[in-house]
Amino acid sequence: MTFLNIIAHVSQVWDDLIDKDKPIHDAQINSMMWQALIDLNENQFFANHLAQLLPLMKKAIIDWQCANAFEREKDATMFKVSYIKRSCVTDIAIFVAYLCGGLEHSLQCAVLIERAVFQDDDFNEYVKEQTGG
Repeated sequence: MTFLNIIAHVSQVWDDLIDKDKPIHDAQINSMMWQALIDLNENQFFANHLAQLLPLMKKAIIDWQCANAFEREKDATMFKVSYIKRSCVTDIAIFVAYLCGGLEHSLQCAVLIERAVFQDDDFNEYVKEQTGG
């Protein structure tokens, strides 16, 4: 399993556990924990780039928790911040592109990744979900 697949799966299950917006079965939790504790540590890409990836992963977790805190506040102004901060996994994906192909490659991937994440995402729908409206 690739490093980014592990990160995507772990972050999605974790998000679902925190948001409580859909049922999470024991098998999903067990799979996520296996990936977080075993697969990630056995992943050669992660091992090769640990010193560079770990600080970025720490920052992504902090950003995601900050976004959740802003969402709980129900402050319309801070929804703008939380909307962007909650997509922090994209920062990891863009940095992986840098590690794999350098600056130019990461810039090309950044445009594609950010467009894919936000193009179909509707900020107004996000606000409605957060406010129950």
